[in-house]
Amino acid sequence: MTKLGGFYLQKTITSKISNLSKNLKIMIPNLIGFLKKNNIPMNGKPFVIYHTYDMVNGITNFSVCVPIKQEIFIRDESDITCGKLERFLALKATLTGDYSHNKKAWDKAVDYIAKNNLYKNSNIPLLEVYSTGIEHEKSPSKWITNIYIAVRQKAIL
Repeated sequence: MTKLGGFYLQKTITSKISNLSKNLKIMIPNLIGFLKKNNIPMNGKPFVIYHTYDMVNGITNFSVCVPIKQEIFIRDESDITCGKLERFLALKATLTGDYSHNKKAWDKAVDYIAKNNLYKNSNIPLLEVYSTGIEHEKSPSKWITNIYIAVRQKAIL
């Protein structure tokens, strides 16, 4: 599928992977609060861009993001910045349920890529889009997370 791009506001941190879920529960509402406080309309669901995910050292660098309709210029001293995601070819995997099952969903997606003549396109970051989450649904079994992994086809010899 083609994942559409667009502008977004983001806040980036480096964290222990073990603290990722806790950080997301704090950062997503804070970023949404920033948009509301500044009358900036959201243009989609919150998402995370994983810049690095180092399992060996247990560290990840990621950005919590909220899509917006147009580019916004923010003061240099702010820890919130504006970015732009270009459209890309992606494998989409959907997780229904609590975020604690993310690893299984990611593993299945990566396995699918390996078995179906695809390569991960490492020039484009990995995404998780929170289509239905704790802010709209209290029951974790009904949460929906869409995972997007940029791909390209392997050359046929």
